[in-house]
Amino acid sequence: MNIHLATLDDVAAVSVLYDAFFAFHAELQPEYSRTAKESGSYPTHIITSENEDLLVAEVNAAIVGFLHILEDKTPPYDSVVPHRFAECIDLFVAPEHRKQGIAAALLNAAKDWTKHRRLDYIELKVVAGNKNAIDFYDRQGFNTVMHTHAFMTEAKCLGRKSASFKRTRTMCSRICPAPPRRLPRRRAAGGAETRKAPHRPRIAC
Repeated sequence: MNIHLATLDDVAAVSVLYDAFFAFHAELQPEYSRTAKESGSYPTHIITSENEDLLVAEVNAAIVGFLHILEDKTPPYDSVVPHRFAECIDLFVAPEHRKQGIAAALLNAAKDWTKHRRLDYIELKVVAGNKNAIDFYDRQGFNTVMHTHAFMTEAKCLGRKSASFKRTRTMCSRICPAPPRRLPRRRAAGGAETRKAPHRPRIAC
């Protein structure tokens, strides 16, 4: 297994994984997610951005998992303790490659990424019904710091037994100042790496 930063050569393979990622969340969270076809524009945006990266896991020359991570900071309010932190936006491993330590390897690479940028912690959101993911993040040292609750209006609740449900919970991990390990970036064929574009937020890990 090889963990490295994605390049534009990896966009097609990552896009196929994103299709599976969308389908997984459409089944898990139909009130908010639906199936979609990734055109490649979103992974391309991540790869060419200054403040975010796409970490990919490669097994036998095939990309089987990815983690989207970005750098963010707390809002400039007097009541908020200022922090620069990393946010894990998406983490996905192909079903046939699970239970092989790939997700843990990707998350460890994300921790190195966070340390290298001297950020204070990693934050992520996970759907409340995704028990496997919650258990995984617990084992990886993440702590729950916030719950997000949603209430369906009457118009949306027709045919439902209950109008309220818990949507996501937010977890974070403090990063100790251990020496960082720089990840390799495989250069796209035929050109230098470029970085641009603003962040398009997406919720789910």
